[in-house]
Amino acid sequence: MSREVPEGWRRSKLGDLIQLEYGKALAAAERREGDVPVFGSSGIVGYHDKAAAAGPSIVISRKGSLGGVFYVESGFWPIDTTYFVAQRENSNWRWLTYLLKFASLERLNEATGVPGLNRDKTAKEEVFVPPLHEQRRIAEILSSVDEAIAATRAVIEQTRKVKQGMLERLLTKGIGHTRFKQTEIGEIPEGWAVAKFGEIFKLTSGKLKSVKSLSPEQSDTSPYPAYGGNGVAGYTSECLVDDDLIVIGRVGEYCGSAYRSLGKAWITDNALYTKEFLAEVDRDYVHFAFSLVPLMNIRGGGGQPLVSQTAIYAQVLALPKLDEQRAIVEILKGFENTASDLHLSKLIEIKSALMSDLLTGRKRVTDALPVAAE
Repeated sequence: MSREVPEGWRRSKLGDLIQLEYGKALAAAERREGDVPVFGSSGIVGYHDKAAAAGPSIVISRKGSLGGVFYVESGFWPIDTTYFVAQRENSNWRWLTYLLKFASLERLNEATGVPGLNRDKTAKEEVFVPPLHEQRRIAEILSSVDEAIAATRAVIEQTRKVKQGMLERLLTKGIGHTRFKQTEIGEIPEGWAVAKFGEIFKLTSGKLKSVKSLSPEQSDTSPYPAYGGNGVAGYTSECLVDDDLIVIGRVGEYCGSAYRSLGKAWITDNALYTKEFLAEVDRDYVHFAFSLVPLMNIRGGGGQPLVSQTAIYAQVLALPKLDEQRAIVEILKGFENTASDLHLSKLIEIKSALMSDLLTGRKRVTDALPVAAE
């Protein structure tokens, strides 16, 4: 850390502020019914009737999924893939939580196999420490943004549930129908057909492209999305396709999930994409319909989940006439890219900028608002 120490602050090492204590093993089979949260590397993994540590405190990922920093208000049980924090000097717990998140401790991983956070190396990390009253104000400001983010996410989740319910109804009942018929997929409007996806499109596999060759951000030099088994894996300077496609993850945790690719893109060999459409359909409608296919119907494999073209082709969808497909798509698209989604992205940007400014002293806080440092 080479920046000048802000006036009234001091330079310190994390090891002077905190002691990282090891968590204690607690297998799932050993947990008893209770309301004490059990923390693993990714957060709460269950509950127990007894606490192993008192709050307030902070749980930090130690092995496996690094980068997790979780504030805990009261008693908890940190398992042996975590550290928990004991203070060496009096600091505001919320400020300390944000400081540890901002420190990006996952970059200190030294393990060659399972990721692991080195306690001694963490203790040597340099930080800037403001007075206690300023710690409190920084924590209050960042907490208020977190509350706004949580409220926005709740709105988005409720909207998602409404959209899912509407999607299921529109893709099986249509718009304004009063006469229905029984089919192998249940009741659908008279005049609709039942078709297999293999009658709608033909798929092909993408081509190998190393993840290491991809840029994590879109740029002028890497403008094209590269789709893998779990969606967009990064961006590249090369394009394999330039068309209106449906991309389906072939292997990986989210295999079987479908994505829309419009224009130039690269599809890796961990995904399938529509090589040819065999019927006149609205491609967005087919994409929405595919999202209703239970993943268990198309997933196979042993250790690593995967899907096959044969399994996909055998799945069926309800198919209205083209004009009604388009009308259904128009309704469903009204739920995409909502103001709440955009607001959430903006709030996350604001929080990131505030953490960088407030936790380094580039902006100082008064009793009212953050102000630029002299």
